[in-house]
Amino acid sequence: MLLRLLLSASLALAALPATGMEIIGHLDTPGAPLPNRLYLKMTGDIVAGDAEKLSEGLKHYDSVALRELVIYLDSPGGSLVEGLKIARILQSRPEIVKTRVGETDTAASCASACVILFAAGDLRDLADTGRIGVHQFYSSKADLSGADGISLGQSLSSDLIGFLESQGVSSALFKEMAYTPAETMSWVDSPQLEAWGLVTGDVIDQSMEYVNINGELWLKLEHRSLYGDNMIALSCNQRHEVVGVANLDQPPKVVAGDFYVVIDGVPVIPAASRATSNEKHRTKVTFKLEAYQARLLAGAGSFGARVMDSIGDGFWGFQYSVEDKKLREMINGCGGGNFVQPGLRTEPGIDLYGADLYRNGIRNVTLQTCVQACKDDRRCVGVSYVEAKKWCWPKSSARGRRQAPGITSVIKP
Repeated sequence: MLLRLLLSASLALAALPATGMEIIGHLDTPGAPLPNRLYLKMTGDIVAGDAEKLSEGLKHYDSVALRELVIYLDSPGGSLVEGLKIARILQSRPEIVKTRVGETDTAASCASACVILFAAGDLRDLADTGRIGVHQFYSSKADLSGADGISLGQSLSSDLIGFLESQGVSSALFKEMAYTPAETMSWVDSPQLEAWGLVTGDVIDQSMEYVNINGELWLKLEHRSLYGDNMIALSCNQRHEVVGVANLDQPPKVVAGDFYVVIDGVPVIPAASRATSNEKHRTKVTFKLEAYQARLLAGAGSFGARVMDSIGDGFWGFQYSVEDKKLREMINGCGGGNFVQPGLRTEPGIDLYGADLYRNGIRNVTLQTCVQACKDDRRCVGVSYVEAKKWCWPKSSARGRRQAPGITSVIKP
């Protein structure tokens, strides 16, 4: 395996006494366009002095432009106080920090205080060969009084909860620790760790929100991962076509080639696309989707963009995991089976509350039928349409407005 080969030719990070954790590193500098990475393997018990050992060792790489710090952990735990110190060092690093337990063909465990080191990563991965265990922390100081023990426990609990929250980890992890006796170990499965936010995969953060750009409503998707910071914004033009702008993190020393949108993992060439700029390692492209692509996108579980390099043997881009209804709302409000006539203003995710013309609305109709009903009634100024229930609510006023996922409003000019 690559990592095993890398570590066999590595250098010890520090010349301090080899007590506590063994910290071994390897600097990988493949050359542009690939980024520089520092690989660390941290094994053994966590003891006082390990944080200083790590800090001193990392200073050897201060002159190197690193993009990623990849840390492989295999430790039964040890000092929680020292573990928090190490975690703070990792948390403060400017690089993308990726922590991992387990390799393809090598088993590893991260238990007790080691879990805090694992949580320090921006990206956190648990291999099939890895396992993560938690239990109560405790003090081995026999001379610690009851009052001092309570004070110390409260202080450490506060620090630990605060750190986990700052890393986006649910407090449910701390509860699991608190309810597992110190003399036992709770080995938590990967799905539960993912649900608690401890295991993340390669995605740091993603968001989807409506934004107003020059008076027009756009749906903005932002995605931050190991592969960079990327964005796509989508809107509906006057022809009721889905159009978009992609702003992608581009590797250095490469030339952009063909542009693709990626729908449920399948790259497709849009109806039209044009690179608008290529500055500061960013690729900016405007594009328009085919009608069938828009229909596919409305029900997609993932969506993204991809740019091939000019010689066609590599690409950059991202794929967004769709977890809410905003994308479908925007597409359906734009065209397809719920086509809305020109001249009307469509606002996905907005409810015109109150001012209902009919006590029970109009049930089991399409958005197009809903809008037509409004056009046929001179009292009607707009409608709010509940997509999941196909429920139409014609309105006598459009003054009451609030955000409401799953509802599309259409307003007369």
